[in-house]
Amino acid sequence: MDQIAFVGLERQIYTVDPDGSHPQRISPETGNFTWPTWSPDARSLVFSGVVEDEGGDFRLSLFAFDAGTNKVRELYVAEPGVTGVLAAGVVHYPLWSPDSTRLAFIAVTSQGLTLFIDDLRDSLGATPILDQDVDIYIQEAE
Repeated sequence: MDQIAFVGLERQIYTVDPDGSHPQRISPETGNFTWPTWSPDARSLVFSGVVEDEGGDFRLSLFAFDAGTNKVRELYVAEPGVTGVLAAGVVHYPLWSPDSTRLAFIAVTSQGLTLFIDDLRDSLGATPILDQDVDIYIQEAE
């Protein structure tokens, strides 16, 4: 895929062709979304979101967009009541495997910062690997 992903002024995620044609909103209809990150093979895009549910509560979620099928799925949902972020505007910190099949990401959990691994070839979900007790380190800007 030869597309650019960006966050619009209304905090929605879009893709567009390099010449600016064919803009497409890919994020769900409600919520504020950020940090679109293409996989190395450019077939998938992950992005974070703060989504309001039917009851008026907010949840922090990590989404994946499949550019081949144009489908979005929710990969990870923070525990109820966990609303912490890594830094201003940074809900998750995703890193792709070189072969684009796995995603590592850091999220705030009730244990503190937690590193997860998700094999996107299955539907088992993300597996927590490390938590704050083993010194996951993110430096805050001064």
